[in-house]
Amino acid sequence: MNNLYYLRNNPVIVMGVIETALQKDGRVDVGRIAALLPLLFDERMVEVLLDGKIQYNFRQLVQLNNLYLANYNDRYLSLLMPFYRALSILLDAGAVKLNGSEIELSSNQLFSIAKSGNSKRMNRVADATGRLLSIAEKETNKELYQLLKVAL
Repeated sequence: MNNLYYLRNNPVIVMGVIETALQKDGRVDVGRIAALLPLLFDERMVEVLLDGKIQYNFRQLVQLNNLYLANYNDRYLSLLMPFYRALSILLDAGAVKLNGSEIELSSNQLFSIAKSGNSKRMNRVADATGRLLSIAEKETNKELYQLLKVAL
């Protein structure tokens, strides 16, 4: 992966993804977020997810967009460090806590990263995150990793 990929997918954007995921339930599985991050950082997949005319289940999303997912495992591995950094920052700030394999809010007050700035990219990724989590909610983590062909 080239250096531009690392620069564009920084921990602040990952924090926005975590925030958006926590808005839904107040908790989210670490493995689920890690598995889905590469979809959310691919601008073509964000376009697909934000297209309101198309209705997918997760399996259809993967099957119909398999060309975009050709190097998914490489992207997954390259996003583990930004994910770790984002989670570390949120833990250090007291915004979230870990409970087993789940990230939970530490308090009732949600931190605000995703929608607080004027970043068009952050806003689009946040919107796509909500849609992707809804589409993927019926899949187990094991199924997500298998469908996306993530090799650990």
